[in-house]
Amino acid sequence: VFNNGGYSIIRQRQDAKYGRNIGTVLTSPDYVKLAEAYGFKGIKINTPDELVPAIRKALDDNTTWIIEVPFEFEGYRTPAETEMLMTGKASTDSWKKQSYETK
Repeated sequence: VFNNGGYSIIRQRQDAKYGRNIGTVLTSPDYVKLAEAYGFKGIKINTPDELVPAIRKALDDNTTWIIEVPFEFEGYRTPAETEMLMTGKASTDSWKKQSYETK
């Protein structure tokens, strides 16, 4: 679970259209306890260095895991920016078609 504490895309759209947002900042449950309540295993990482070991541990265990990755909201990203971050490649067509502005 990549947890930034809210609905960023909805927050972005509300800010762009109305100059404010409502109901987009969330308090999350304890995902480790939630996993355990369903009979899964859970872990919350606290530093980037913990991510790969947590994934390896979950994969080696061969059972169902929830890994919570908390991070701070760092501003809005266009779908093209998100694509570039995920793939490491920029799609020039996406950059030309998409732009979001906030008031």
